[in-house]
Amino acid sequence: MQTTDGGITLDADGVTNGDITLNSQDRIVATVGGIMDLNVTSDFDLDVAGTGIIDLQTTDGNITLDADGATSGDINLNAQDNIAITATGLLDVNITEDIDIDLGGTGTFNTQTSNGEIVLDADGAASGDITLNAEDDITITAGGTITVNGDITNSASTFTTGGVVMGTTTEAGATMTDIDVSDIGVIFCTNAGAKTFNSLSNGVTGQMVHIMNTSANTLTLVHQSGNTQDFFLSGAVNLVLPQGASVTVVYNGTDWYAIGN
Repeated sequence: MQTTDGGITLDADGVTNGDITLNSQDRIVATVGGIMDLNVTSDFDLDVAGTGIIDLQTTDGNITLDADGATSGDINLNAQDNIAITATGLLDVNITEDIDIDLGGTGTFNTQTSNGEIVLDADGAASGDITLNAEDDITITAGGTITVNGDITNSASTFTTGGVVMGTTTEAGATMTDIDVSDIGVIFCTNAGAKTFNSLSNGVTGQMVHIMNTSANTLTLVHQSGNTQDFFLSGAVNLVLPQGASVTVVYNGTDWYAIGN
């Protein structure tokens, strides 16, 4: 069937729905010198049995999957096994809203490159964030250097290019008992008179706290005062810190041990 300047139409239209079926034991080849339009008002299924391949290719142009229209449309890629996208050049994913990658079960999301870089870029006309949320752990393993240009901040500490800035608290009472050290790394002790420090609370095993006497008077850490998380001091005697002195204590899960002052 051919025409030099007109059209060829296969029409299954009518009062009742009809089908146009093309069956081939080998190939069906459609060669178009211009544009090939497939206008489907319902579903368009390409079903390849066995290990067959659906091949979309162009030698010098683009292949576009477009779900545009009067109403919003979706393009869904569903696979019982793998979906592989291989690009010899640049792969651009331009999304105006959200991109969701949902791995069921114990699936793995693997992003890798053999000799280049992987860049997560939240740049744009307005500031953007890249957020990693995990119900368990986020692990970053690097064979070289991890470089951070800026600050890394949590509720307790800030990791900056100049060092670690720990959470602090200032205590001014004459007697300090069960001081909460949740997310605290430094305690500044100030008071008009001598101070007595009995215990801490809410420490976690391995946590280190620096206690600094910033007052003009003595600060006494009490050995085993009988409170929540006591100090366990060398020689089982109290430790007296003069003005400007400090001590570092570490929690072993039961008591706070002085490791240097």
